[in-house]
Amino acid sequence: MIYLKFSFAEKDLHPSHFIAANSHELRQPLYTMRIFLGDLTRYVSSPVGREILLGLRQSVDEMDSSFESIMDLSKLEAGAVQVNVQPLALAELFGKLQRHCGIGAIPCF
Repeated sequence: MIYLKFSFAEKDLHPSHFIAANSHELRQPLYTMRIFLGDLTRYVSSPVGREILLGLRQSVDEMDSSFESIMDLSKLEAGAVQVNVQPLALAELFGKLQRHCGIGAIPCF
């Protein structure tokens, strides 16, 4: 069972503070899923089973990436980090979007 640090006495508790205070507890299920997937690997021998296992691993990776993004935003909102503006590789970003959303070819202008 996961216990989250929350005080109802703080009526105006900001979500970013809640996330920051509970990041370890919120991340724990992802760590546990990675351990179970690692253990499961030796029991899956069929090609279809391996493909399903790969899909599960990719889903866990995406959840972890999403959680990292949420943590980064909560740190920004809490003022714990400063913004560092730098160039962005759009081809890489669009490639990730294409893989994540299953979108067909994206035209290059």
